[in-house]
Amino acid sequence: MAKAENFYKLRNDAVINTFGIRLERQCEHLSYWLAANDTLDDFEQQVLEKALDRYFRLAASWNDEELKMHFISPIIAIADTNIEFVCKTYFERPLSGTLRGYHLNVIADCMVAQPKLAGDPDRPFFFLQEYKQSQRFGKTDPEGQMLAAMLLAQETNADGKPLYGCYVIEKNWYFTTLLGVSYCRSRQFDSTRMADLIQIVFILRKLKELILNR
Repeated sequence: MAKAENFYKLRNDAVINTFGIRLERQCEHLSYWLAANDTLDDFEQQVLEKALDRYFRLAASWNDEELKMHFISPIIAIADTNIEFVCKTYFERPLSGTLRGYHLNVIADCMVAQPKLAGDPDRPFFFLQEYKQSQRFGKTDPEGQMLAAMLLAQETNADGKPLYGCYVIEKNWYFTTLLGVSYCRSRQFDSTRMADLIQIVFILRKLKELILNR
């Protein structure tokens, strides 16, 4: 019988140790992704400035869902990670599967996936998990959940292509790639710094190019 690992118990160290994941320092796929470059129009710049102002004024009292709706969602909307019939952005979608005798369940806060004809997600490419509290080992660990989702997607896709991820802890964003058992993690991007916030948007936008070129 498969051992049950509920998504809210998934810790990054446990996922890494259980599935033999290697944390790499030199990562071609991640470096290429992080080097994304683009421009913002005046409206997009204004949306980011308003989101940042809202964060400074109100974020201290936000819970997880409020952080997502008031701050993360505008960033994803500006990035616009959708291409008709190719990839679509989904929220709060469940993933489950059995890997090496462990049954994993994850609720993906945000996922970019190839849609089925009816519009439901089919082949996932990117996952984002967020958590409001800065204590990593509180109730949830967003990196562990994200990595578990990437492993499930890798098993489902079975195409030997890299998976892309991001986990957010309060204001800090970390981008990741997974190829086989090679796992790469970016530096911290502080979304309360406008330069980092703009780069976060550019990195998310580049997902469309990466997906089209798979």
